[in-house]
Amino acid sequence: MNLGSDWSNLACDFPLIERLLESDDYSFVLIDTYSITNEYVSRISAYCPVGYLGSKALISDSLTLIVNYSTAIDQDFYAQYYGNETTSLLGPQYAPLRKQFANVKRSFRENAESVLITSGNTGDGRFLASLFSFIRMCPELSSLHYSVVCGRYFSQEQAECELLSGGELSIDLLSNVSDMADLMLNSDVSISACGTTVYELGACSVPTIGFCLVEEQVPSAKGLRESGSIMYAGESFVDPNACAESAVLALRQLAKSLDMRRCYGEKLHRISDGKGALRIAEAVSGLIVVG
Repeated sequence: MNLGSDWSNLACDFPLIERLLESDDYSFVLIDTYSITNEYVSRISAYCPVGYLGSKALISDSLTLIVNYSTAIDQDFYAQYYGNETTSLLGPQYAPLRKQFANVKRSFRENAESVLITSGNTGDGRFLASLFSFIRMCPELSSLHYSVVCGRYFSQEQAECELLSGGELSIDLLSNVSDMADLMLNSDVSISACGTTVYELGACSVPTIGFCLVEEQVPSAKGLRESGSIMYAGESFVDPNACAESAVLALRQLAKSLDMRRCYGEKLHRISDGKGALRIAEAVSGLIVVG
């Protein structure tokens, strides 16, 4: 149900939410918004157990479940404010991905053929334009096929203008992709912004070169880099040219080495195997009081 309310002011939801909770027998409410407040949790917990899915450092004694699937977890914070009475699911193994990413099997091709490039909903034209400028300087990368997933706010016309001019490369511009798992399974390497897409790439064991579009992605991205799960190209919002050049250097390494592609793909899969939603569902089921 779309409440049609102001996401930044959850208090305005209370009348409708409370009518829903009073009229139906809800067993559990899972909240997924950075605008969550302790007051909001407390009022809903009067009707049923409440869980929070997100990375905000929320302090609440009314939460029954808390899920944070970032790679940058402040363990001391959760140890201090959430004890045995709150079930804490912490780490990227709890990333709630779509069903298409569960139980995915992939094989690694001997020779790299296809590169997937994705940068979330907004995209970053400056970074992508620089990226393909550097790719065109590398003869060994000219035979690869490039699939660029355009975010909803990065127009097809803008992408065509910035990416398809100035050289003969095989580039597909894609939007509204419904089966990302299949696209990922057919990609030998990915260059991706370090949002939720990285967890999807992990489920598909795609060796990934990560970069950050915004400041909020940096802690998680650096956590992935430190675990050896991705090759990290840096922050495109700071210096798109330097970030693009770093990404292409990493792409050259991965494209020529099957062993390196397999190593990074398998490490990222161990971080995120696509079964996070199932783990959350099992935890919620164990917390529901029947009768």
